Amino acid sequence: MENESPAGPPGADARAALSTLAADRGRLSERLAPPWWYYPTLSLVTAAFVASPGAATPGAQSSLVAAACVGLVFLTEAYRRTTGFSVSRAAGMRSLVVAAVQGILFLGLFVTSVVLAKTGHDDGVPACVVAAFVVMLGGGLLYERVYRAELGHVAR
Repeated sequence: MENESPAGPPGADARAALSTLAADRGRLSERLAPPWWYYPTLSLVTAAFVASPGAATPGAQSSLVAAACVGLVFLTEAYRRTTGFSVSRAAGMRSLVVAAVQGILFLGLFVTSVVLAKTGHDDGVPACVVAAFVVMLGGGLLYERVYRAELGHVAR
């Protein structure tokens, strides 16, 4: 009994399969690209959380947090409907680091906002709000580039 060998050079089938996988990963990364409004909207929601400690009354604080939570739910659903995917984890170590740094910066800005509001320095809260917006917008755009690159497609 003889072994049947492929018609092409050794490894040709494996190279073809890897090439197909790379193309599939590229198409996936294109589909995962959020719409242009995603990160600005996420930045506004994040800024609302950071602004909440500086609101005039506890009712206003609660309303701001509730509105931001509802905004996150709608934003997540809009992303899923637009892309067809719900991404819940980083694609690799670099995107995980970007997300972790964003989370740490957000937490730091939120805590700073709380401390400023509780110590009577409400005039410093807007700076935290602006910084939160910038951190989320810039960090979100960076995260997207890194995430898509880790999927095997160099982002534009």
